[in-house]
Amino acid sequence: MNAPMDSVLVRFVWVGIAVAFGTAGLSASKPASAAFLGPSSITQTVSTTPLSDNSLACDSTSPPYTSENHYWRRFYFNEYSSFSSVVDISSVDVSVQESNGQTISVRLHTIPHAVTVDTIDESMLTQIGSVDIAVPDGTQLASVIVPFAVSLQNSVVNDLVVEVISPDGQSDGTFFYIGSNSAGETHPNFISSAACGISVPTTTSALGDGNMRSIIVVNLASDGIFVDAFEP
Repeated sequence: MNAPMDSVLVRFVWVGIAVAFGTAGLSASKPASAAFLGPSSITQTVSTTPLSDNSLACDSTSPPYTSENHYWRRFYFNEYSSFSSVVDISSVDVSVQESNGQTISVRLHTIPHAVTVDTIDESMLTQIGSVDIAVPDGTQLASVIVPFAVSLQNSVVNDLVVEVISPDGQSDGTFFYIGSNSAGETHPNFISSAACGISVPTTTSALGDGNMRSIIVVNLASDGIFVDAFEP
């Protein structure tokens, strides 16, 4: 991936050893249908329970740290019913596989619904909110709740993109691995990292790992109803 010698996209192993992955033997996720968690939450993953040793990140093992990584999901409100044109977002739950204490940034963007499905074109994004939040040292297989008070205007023509940014931890030896699992998902998740030569949001399947499905839950002040079930 044209990464620097000390940076490689890896799957994290708890004892601190990073194992580079390849494309052999990995398959894309099975399509699933839209899911609505309850009165005010939406997600794109069948399960919101993270697995250990499942997430990719651009990082270094000598010394151990993660480079700057961007994790992305695009949510399509046309897949749900009973949302008003204006959707109020109250918070975002970001799952954490493990972190030794980093301040991550969570940004919310709109993207026109007309942009090709299951792609994220950064030139078409309009940022509508950004929050920095400290992930406590020692956080493992848990979620952090990121508060927002943001309204997405005209959900008929606009989708929501959630971007989670972990900073470069080289100077202080910190790392952050987003929580993920290998269960089904309604739409692909994306990652980008300049340090590993991934300059644009790219699906984890395209990077050779169809088993990483990052867990991000959007909590809404607007009500909605569950419209379909995940495929088995």
